[in-house]
Amino acid sequence: MPRRLGHHLGRLGGRPVREFGPAEFPLLCDPVPPFLSPLPDERRQSQRTFEDLKREVDVVTVRCFIAIELPETLKKALESLRMRMDLPQFDVRWVQPANLHLTLRFLGEIPEEKLPLVEEASARAARISSTFSIKIQGLGAFPKPEAARVVWAGVDPEAPLIELEKKLSRELSDLKWPPPDKPFRPHLTLGRVRSSRGLGELRRLLERNREEKIGEMEVDEIRLIRSQLQRSGPIYTVLRRFPFSRRAGEAA
Repeated sequence: MPRRLGHHLGRLGGRPVREFGPAEFPLLCDPVPPFLSPLPDERRQSQRTFEDLKREVDVVTVRCFIAIELPETLKKALESLRMRMDLPQFDVRWVQPANLHLTLRFLGEIPEEKLPLVEEASARAARISSTFSIKIQGLGAFPKPEAARVVWAGVDPEAPLIELEKKLSRELSDLKWPPPDKPFRPHLTLGRVRSSRGLGELRRLLERNREEKIGEMEVDEIRLIRSQLQRSGPIYTVLRRFPFSRRAGEAA
């Protein structure tokens, strides 16, 4: 027990101060006043410093996805098709030809420091892949033509394409990357419907072109692409290319 103040303060109200106990002088007699006690470890850990908050705010993120780039000949064919559908009665925001691509995995906003991990996963998937061909044919809409929100051109789900997506998913899964929200349905997004204006006629047009043959292409690489959203539309920048290691028919 700490020494009483009565040893130094003399008498108080006729009684020696040393006769007063902790009840009369709780703050003077406690070894450490409660309001001066150090925070418990768990409370101290929960107190984020300004530097902690600043680091969180300063995290640089990149919106990106992994995709297959289309050749110019196929982009021109798709642009010609789009011009046939670009009628005043439709309220659709069409994708610019330069931005057309086949998405394998949309990653969203990720910390810039995680990009090397994504690059490594993409490179590994490409190294164990061979070139293959895909066919682009047919028009459709998500979720369905009568309630269209996204207008697309179909991509035949050839086995090598499905296998490529699975390889990429496995490599990303090994990095504890979250799985995609929906099953892989290969397609090329042509436009996004902004309102229901002319929706009935758009549905009929899509049904008439359900089997439209558009083109074919060879796939020999995948790309990591950055997406910067702008009012006029997204700006896509290729961050890195990952060529396949083998030609079609070559042994592993």
